[in-house]
Amino acid sequence: MVYRLRPLQLELDCEEGPYKLGERIDLTVELTPNADVDVREGRVDLVCEERLSRTERSIQMGMGGPGAIQGTKMKVTTDYRTSTVLRQSDESYVHSSVVFLEDTRLSAGRTSSYHVRLEFQPVPPRHLDDAVGMERDATSSLTFKWTVVASVNIVRGRDPKRQRMVKVTLPGADEASSDTGQRLINRPGKSHQKAPTGPAA
Repeated sequence: MVYRLRPLQLELDCEEGPYKLGERIDLTVELTPNADVDVREGRVDLVCEERLSRTERSIQMGMGGPGAIQGTKMKVTTDYRTSTVLRQSDESYVHSSVVFLEDTRLSAGRTSSYHVRLEFQPVPPRHLDDAVGMERDATSSLTFKWTVVASVNIVRGRDPKRQRMVKVTLPGADEASSDTGQRLINRPGKSHQKAPTGPAA
């Protein structure tokens, strides 16, 4: 069995938006094989990354005094020290998806272009309600980043992948939030559908 490291070059082109959930995005995917390759599947996913940020503060009582200098018993003072730590955690998942290619052989050196239409499912991010609840909390926030990812699953070869960040405006979002997504129901959203399009002429 021969395994090829770079059997296929993949290029992705799309507009960054902004888009709304329930809208469609038009993309162009170009595939250029370096050798004849068998493709199991080509797909485009909209990936949502939820980033939780929390600011944690701790207060420590000072220790010291003349006794500490002389090496005797430590004395507790009335001095306090405050430290602040920012903690972040990320969760990523596929929000919407479309398959544009299945069970196909591509010939070496021949570029194929696919016009793909990806529908953004009208389902809010999983923790949108949590994000809304944090709007008045100065110590924590939940933001959303959206990425369009094109990938191809190849038989006996490394799977190529390309991604582009896009702007998605969420209903009721704070317009002052990040330009790649806003804060906003704990409803998971994931769908798979066949693309109605094929290679461009």
